[in-house]
Amino acid sequence: MVTQVTKSDDLAAPTGCLQYFNEPQGFIESFNYRNISNVVTTKYPSYLNNLNYAICINREKVSCTVTYTNEDQMQIVNYDTDGLPIIPSRQAGVEIFNCPSDWLLISAIRLCDERLNDGSVLQDFYLNAPVTDTGAGPITIWFRSDEGYVGRGFKLQYQQNPCAIY
Repeated sequence: MVTQVTKSDDLAAPTGCLQYFNEPQGFIESFNYRNISNVVTTKYPSYLNNLNYAICINREKVSCTVTYTNEDQMQIVNYDTDGLPIIPSRQAGVEIFNCPSDWLLISAIRLCDERLNDGSVLQDFYLNAPVTDTGAGPITIWFRSDEGYVGRGFKLQYQQNPCAIY
């Protein structure tokens, strides 16, 4: 079933959002992402080249932060000019030097490679760690890929957190 939504519809995404989520918690995934536990071929689906888009979440009225976790295998790749990976295998990449071309932007921090970890909770980049966005206003994540190499993509769980009452 297909439902066409107009700009004035309650379900309509804000202008500029290519993906839009209306629930206080759920999963966000890149285009072409698939769970590989059931895939029998060695060729995994991958995200597309030359992407630059916003993923938006409708903020709940009582929500002040959003926490993202990675429980599946993510892969947002970056290679140097010789075609070698910039980040060691099974590690998180953080910020512009590790994630120069393909990245997720959460809370104004570039994140990439095979782990989700911005270093604020856990300094071991071989482990996943929750990333929390404390910014006010619309909840927006950016995803960017270049014209070169692509990886599997990502599937993140998000959870809006209520404001602390003092």
